[in-house]
Amino acid sequence: MKVITLTGPSNSGKTTTLNRLYERLLKSGATDILPPNVCIDSPSTDKEYYINWKGKKVGIVTMGDWSNVIIWYLGLYSGRTADVLIIADNRSTTPFFIMDRHGIEYATIEKRDIFEKELVDDIIDKLNEFCNE
Repeated sequence: MKVITLTGPSNSGKTTTLNRLYERLLKSGATDILPPNVCIDSPSTDKEYYINWKGKKVGIVTMGDWSNVIIWYLGLYSGRTADVLIIADNRSTTPFFIMDRHGIEYATIEKRDIFEKELVDDIIDKLNEFCNE
Protein backbone atom coordinates (compact mmCIF):
# COMPACT_ATOMS: atom_id res chain seq x y z
CA MET A 1 0.00 0.00 0.00
CA LYS A 2 1.14 3.54 -0.77
CA VAL A 3 0.13 6.57 1.29
CA ILE A 4 -0.53 10.20 0.39
CA THR A 5 -0.79 12.59 3.33
CA LEU A 6 -2.42 15.99 2.96
CA THR A 7 -0.68 18.00 5.65
CA GLY A 8 -1.63 21.28 7.24
CA PRO A 9 -2.60 22.77 10.59
CA SER A 10 -5.96 22.03 12.18
CA ASN A 11 -8.86 23.88 10.56
CA SER A 12 -6.88 24.66 7.40
CA GLY A 13 -9.33 22.95 5.02
CA LYS A 14 -7.90 19.43 4.73
CA THR A 15 -11.27 17.78 5.32
CA THR A 16 -12.99 20.01 2.76
CA THR A 17 -10.25 19.33 0.21
CA LEU A 18 -10.45 15.56 0.64
CA ASN A 19 -14.26 15.60 0.46
CA ARG A 20 -13.99 17.52 -2.81
CA LEU A 21 -11.36 15.06 -4.03
CA TYR A 22 -13.82 12.20 -3.40
CA GLU A 23 -16.62 14.03 -5.26
CA ARG A 24 -14.32 14.78 -8.19
CA LEU A 25 -13.08 11.20 -8.43
CA LEU A 26 -16.69 9.95 -8.47
CA LYS A 27 -17.52 12.37 -11.31
CA SER A 28 -14.45 11.05 -13.15
CA GLY A 29 -15.52 7.41 -12.98
CA ALA A 30 -14.56 6.14 -9.52
CA THR A 31 -17.03 3.82 -7.82
CA ASP A 32 -17.64 3.14 -4.13
CA ILE A 33 -16.35 -0.18 -2.80
CA LEU A 34 -17.98 0.56 0.56
CA PRO A 35 -20.51 3.30 1.34
CA PRO A 36 -19.04 6.51 2.79
CA ASN A 37 -18.73 6.33 6.56
CA VAL A 38 -18.14 8.74 9.45
CA CYS A 39 -14.59 8.35 10.83
CA ILE A 40 -14.05 6.75 14.22
CA ASP A 41 -14.07 9.13 17.20
CA SER A 42 -14.76 12.14 15.02
CA PRO A 43 -17.27 14.85 14.43
CA SER A 44 -19.70 14.04 11.64
CA THR A 45 -17.72 16.18 9.19
CA ASP A 46 -14.87 13.66 9.03
CA LYS A 47 -15.49 10.84 6.58
CA GLU A 48 -13.80 7.81 5.16
CA TYR A 49 -14.29 6.62 1.62
CA TYR A 50 -13.20 3.38 -0.07
CA ILE A 51 -13.33 3.56 -3.84
CA ASN A 52 -12.22 1.84 -7.00
CA TRP A 53 -10.15 4.24 -9.10
CA LYS A 54 -8.94 2.89 -12.44
CA GLY A 55 -8.87 -0.66 -11.09
CA LYS A 56 -7.08 0.27 -7.86
CA LYS A 57 -8.54 0.26 -4.34
CA VAL A 58 -8.18 3.70 -2.76
CA GLY A 59 -9.05 4.77 0.78
CA ILE A 60 -9.64 8.44 1.57
CA VAL A 61 -9.73 9.50 5.23
CA THR A 62 -10.42 13.13 6.11
CA MET A 63 -9.44 12.75 9.77
CA GLY A 64 -5.82 12.46 10.82
CA ASP A 65 -5.07 14.97 13.54
CA TRP A 66 -3.97 12.26 15.99
CA SER A 67 -1.19 9.77 15.32
CA ASN A 68 -3.16 6.87 16.80
CA VAL A 69 -5.93 7.52 14.25
CA ILE A 70 -3.44 7.54 11.37
CA ILE A 71 -1.87 4.30 12.61
CA TRP A 72 -5.33 2.72 13.01
CA TYR A 73 -6.31 3.64 9.44
CA LEU A 74 -2.97 2.40 8.08
CA GLY A 75 -3.80 -0.98 9.61
CA LEU A 76 -7.42 -0.93 8.49
CA TYR A 77 -6.70 -0.14 4.86
CA SER A 78 -3.71 -2.47 4.75
CA GLY A 79 -6.09 -5.21 5.90
CA ARG A 80 -8.56 -4.18 3.21
CA THR A 81 -5.67 -4.58 0.72
CA ALA A 82 -5.96 -0.99 -0.44
CA ASP A 83 -3.48 0.07 -3.08
CA VAL A 84 -3.40 3.70 -1.93
CA LEU A 85 -4.52 5.50 1.26
CA ILE A 86 -5.01 9.27 1.17
CA ILE A 87 -5.23 10.74 4.67
CA ALA A 88 -5.31 14.15 6.34
CA ASP A 89 -2.51 15.00 8.77
CA ASN A 90 -1.80 18.05 10.91
CA ARG A 91 2.01 17.60 10.60
CA SER A 92 2.67 17.14 14.27
CA THR A 93 1.50 13.56 14.37
CA THR A 94 2.46 11.80 11.16
CA PRO A 95 3.89 8.42 12.10
CA PHE A 96 6.44 8.38 9.28
CA PHE A 97 8.54 6.01 11.39
CA ILE A 98 5.76 3.40 11.08
CA MET A 99 5.65 3.77 7.30
CA ASP A 100 9.44 3.69 7.07
CA ARG A 101 9.68 0.62 9.30
CA HIS A 102 7.14 -1.27 7.18
CA GLY A 103 8.49 -0.10 3.83
CA ILE A 104 5.35 1.86 2.94
CA GLU A 105 5.95 4.31 0.12
CA TYR A 106 4.43 7.69 0.91
CA ALA A 107 4.19 11.22 -0.40
CA THR A 108 3.25 14.40 1.41
CA ILE A 109 1.22 17.17 -0.18
CA GLU A 110 1.18 20.45 1.72
CA LYS A 111 -2.15 22.22 2.27
CA ARG A 112 -1.30 25.68 1.04
CA ASP A 113 -3.12 28.85 0.16
CA ILE A 114 -3.99 28.03 -3.42
CA PHE A 115 -7.25 27.40 -5.16
CA GLU A 116 -8.90 24.22 -3.92
CA LYS A 117 -9.10 22.87 -7.48
CA GLU A 118 -5.32 23.12 -7.92
CA LEU A 119 -4.70 21.23 -4.68
CA VAL A 120 -7.15 18.49 -5.70
CA ASP A 121 -5.35 18.34 -9.07
CA ASP A 122 -2.02 17.82 -7.24
CA ILE A 123 -3.49 14.95 -5.19
CA ILE A 124 -4.99 13.33 -8.31
CA ASP A 125 -1.64 13.62 -10.11
CA LYS A 126 0.12 11.81 -7.23
CA LEU A 127 -2.68 9.24 -7.02
CA ASN A 128 -2.38 8.50 -10.74
CA GLU A 129 1.41 8.25 -10.41
CA PHE A 130 1.05 5.74 -7.56
CA CYS A 131 -1.62 3.76 -9.45
CA ASN A 132 0.50 3.51 -12.60
CA GLU A 133 3.70 2.28 -10.91
